[in-house]
Amino acid sequence: MTAHENCPACATTGDETKVLDCAVCRGEGRVASKRRTFKIRVPAGIRNGQKIRLKEFGAPGKHGGAPGDLYVTVHVTD
Repeated sequence: MTAHENCPACATTGDETKVLDCAVCRGEGRVASKRRTFKIRVPAGIRNGQKIRLKEFGAPGKHGGAPGDLYVTVHVTD
């Protein structure tokens, strides 16, 4: 999982040509701020665009509770 935020070098200017030439974000206008890697098992028979629930992979609940469920959309590629 990757969380993104606006590129500090070019997104604040509002100039689209500067965004395309930016060396920090490579023209995307946003950079990765946090990365987490999970090893999960996706059940057989999942279709493209189908949503699945990953138990306890979400963010912790309000007031420091246990992590909640994370819902993701699966994109199937060959």
